[in-house]
Amino acid sequence: MNNKIILYILIALGTMACRKDKPIPSVEESSECKPFEKDLPPQTYFTNERFQYKAPHFNPNNSNEFIYHFRDYELNKFYLLKYNLQTKEKTFIVESGKVFDQPKWSAKGKIAYTHHVSYVDHIHIVKENGDSLIQFTVDVSNMYPVWSSTGDELYWMYTPNLGVPYYFLKQPFNASVPDTLSKNGDAYNGYLRYNAVSQNNKLLSLVFINNEAHLATASPNEEPFSFSSITSMNQAFDHPSVSGLCWSSDEEYVYATVGGKKKGLYQLSVNNSNIELLIPFCDTKRYESISASSDGKYLIGERIDSYLQLDEQSNPTGAIIQNSSIYLIDLHTLEETKIELEP
Repeated sequence: MNNKIILYILIALGTMACRKDKPIPSVEESSECKPFEKDLPPQTYFTNERFQYKAPHFNPNNSNEFIYHFRDYELNKFYLLKYNLQTKEKTFIVESGKVFDQPKWSAKGKIAYTHHVSYVDHIHIVKENGDSLIQFTVDVSNMYPVWSSTGDELYWMYTPNLGVPYYFLKQPFNASVPDTLSKNGDAYNGYLRYNAVSQNNKLLSLVFINNEAHLATASPNEEPFSFSSITSMNQAFDHPSVSGLCWSSDEEYVYATVGGKKKGLYQLSVNNSNIELLIPFCDTKRYESISASSDGKYLIGERIDSYLQLDEQSNPTGAIIQNSSIYLIDLHTLEETKIELEP
């Protein structure tokens, strides 16, 4: 076989590989998204300015409303608030204490969030008007709550000792004892994170399948409880981290905020292997918690803009200042609009 024939074979094989595995686009720089302009010193740390606006979630019954956490770092205060995009009205719901993850708003008008105190995480539930605040869980560490599509049941991850074993539980709001959907030792080990539920009650989670991280879906009320993978995170994104998941309103796509080498906001098709980078992340810009409006027009997300603190000689001090704001993302144009939520 001569060298020219070998070359043709190699080109053909390369073409086949490209057709089979569509590469994810690399992160591109823009005026908002770029690397830090100066090299960091060996020791760095993250800090924040006083007011931070975090972890928004749309009202499933009204695309003009969302809830979010507001943190005052100077007073070390945390508040859960509601905002109406149409009327520009901001409504206090509850002083929430230190929080973990994203609050979730149910179709029945209740809000669930994880309250963190001294390494103990409990899920609290409050009505959307601020009434009837309760502590829903009773033991140690409870995280990543999400409501069923009807708002009658809550699903969440639980661990009795801040580590293995993990359990994934479900419990009707009016029941006193949860059911176990997944636990340590079974196929999924109970370690389900960044949970989201579609309008038809399909669960989306970051879950381990055969000891590998996947974005996957399941039906919580079907037996046996079983996940179908959308994608392997390592194969698709090359050892990433995840900070937010949500469904599209029509359930054709899921959206994920991904860190690591291929960081960005991604749209993943549920029915095929298509993965699309919508917004790249970089040193100066990224998104975390995200939520999709029920009318299918927008994502809302916590956008974190970062910059280096400089000394009088314009050298980095080691501090990276992070500021969280809430942005609307138009799913048709990908235009990003900051929601002004002054304290």
